[in-house]
Amino acid sequence: MGQTIKAICYGLALLVSLSACNGSSPSVPVVTDQVKTIKPFVGAKMIGLYKTKCAVCHGADGAAGIYNAANLQASRLDNMSIRQILKTGKDAMPSFENEFTEKEIGQIIQFVRSLRK
Repeated sequence: MGQTIKAICYGLALLVSLSACNGSSPSVPVVTDQVKTIKPFVGAKMIGLYKTKCAVCHGADGAAGIYNAANLQASRLDNMSIRQILKTGKDAMPSFENEFTEKEIGQIIQFVRSLRK
């Protein structure tokens, strides 16, 4: 059943993302190369991971809040808490335990923390 929910979440995220790109949903931000300008010290692979897996709900700047996604700019979670959420999921966010390596999880944590205001 967990895989079904995960598939539904991915499907919904894809639909939102595609409709945003087509301009049919102006309230959903389009994820563009602006992610590159947020934190230029982050590698291209990390930017790609964030854009494809995270920015769909969190937005390019971490504050989009699509599907009630946490505002990463305001988050004050420690590294272990972020790691736990990435591995197990939370609310509408699916688990990414089988999609990211430990190194990638570390890079995502670094990027998420760099979005803080």
